Amino acid sequence: MSIQSGSLPAGLTLTGNTISGTPSGAAGTSNFTLLATDSGNPVQTGTRSCSITVSNAPPPPVGPTITTACPLPSGVVGTPVHINLTATGDSPISWSITNGTLPVGVTLASNGTLSGVPHHDGTFQFTLRAANNTGSALLTCTWAIGLHSVPPPAGSPTSPTITTGCPLPQGTVGSSYSQSFSTTGGTPPFTYAITAGAIPAGLTLSSSGTLSGTPTTQGTANFTVTVTDTSGPARTGTLACSVVINAAPVIPPAAVAPTITTACPLPDGVVGSPYSLTLASTGGATPYTYSMAAGSLPTPLTLSSGGVISGSPNHHGSYHFTFRVTGNDGASSLKSCTMTVLQHAPGGGAQTSRGAIRYGLEDSKGVVPMTFELEEALPFDVTGRVFMVTRRTVGEESDLVGFNTGGREADFTIKAGETKAQFIIHNFGAQVGDRGAEMVLMVVLEGGDKKIVIDLSGTERVPTRADQ
Repeated sequence: MSIQSGSLPAGLTLTGNTISGTPSGAAGTSNFTLLATDSGNPVQTGTRSCSITVSNAPPPPVGPTITTACPLPSGVVGTPVHINLTATGDSPISWSITNGTLPVGVTLASNGTLSGVPHHDGTFQFTLRAANNTGSALLTCTWAIGLHSVPPPAGSPTSPTITTGCPLPQGTVGSSYSQSFSTTGGTPPFTYAITAGAIPAGLTLSSSGTLSGTPTTQGTANFTVTVTDTSGPARTGTLACSVVINAAPVIPPAAVAPTITTACPLPDGVVGSPYSLTLASTGGATPYTYSMAAGSLPTPLTLSSGGVISGSPNHHGSYHFTFRVTGNDGASSLKSCTMTVLQHAPGGGAQTSRGAIRYGLEDSKGVVPMTFELEEALPFDVTGRVFMVTRRTVGEESDLVGFNTGGREADFTIKAGETKAQFIIHNFGAQVGDRGAEMVLMVVLEGGDKKIVIDLSGTERVPTRADQ
């Protein structure tokens, strides 16, 4: 087994009949053709088009990070409380208390919700635990519960609160990203900073609260944003936040169209003779598919989807047409071609002229020498026979004219690469016994896989010395 065309993903190899290894390149699809060869005699082969898709590895598991700020917001005895603890990391996250106690009347649900009605005032200290399938995180926290709520003095500023929703909108590696934080309360102008965790590589947080840049690494970033106002003394607010950066999309390479390499014009055909030609192409994705884009082949020749032109043309002439070759990925190209269909095979059509039979002067024995020649040599031996019919007047045949070999049929041969006919005698010709007779000649040639009939049918009066 071997790779005939295309390639495996980087990091994979074909050994025997097994493809193995660890993909090391970028995600994407690799197309290739397998070639199987047996050990027979003759050797037999077979091919199969295949593909392997390599995907990006999933992001590594992320353990929990508690993002709830401590101390918790103050409560009041007898007043219901409801606080949602927050953490980042893979879901699900389960919450519990590992040390200390909550105020009597308040419970912590496993989903991180503190709720209930505090029964007693005081400051309570405890340790929160957030856990998921990857790990756990601890945070020691305090919570003040008072007997009465204490309103802020009239006219005093409140602390700023970041109101932007988290997680932030997702980003993509290599694509521009921008997200601004907003704040209520406090006294502007506000100053923003990252006080815990880290933002994605390639991004920065401006002091005015805009997170922007072009991410360079995929993954989930967890961080804490702190906003500070200008009141004296300065007040701050925090927000635990996260943002997911996705991998850049894999853009497959542009499809390359195959190109037909068969030379044009195509080889000539001959009326009534079998014709077969297979188109060849290069480039693009195999296997190729062929079709007619314009024009038509000589009737009844056909083009198969595999690129084979076959059939026996019925009519001579010149034909113009355009082929289309399409690769396995859909990319295609065109090639315009022409083809000529001959009435006879090369070396045959020209023999229809009477010049193919040449006469000489009548010799002393009353014989008119005759020769037969092709206008061009053929690459194979040719056998032939010349026929004679003579008449003195219409409907009446003369028996005083014939070939000097006897009768009115004579055989000859033409060797491959030669043009002149060789008869059984070197001085072949017509025996003249009636100078007023007329004769009609016809020649039949056979050679290779072709048979050619040359009709020299116009009547010829037997030449005499006076005619020469």
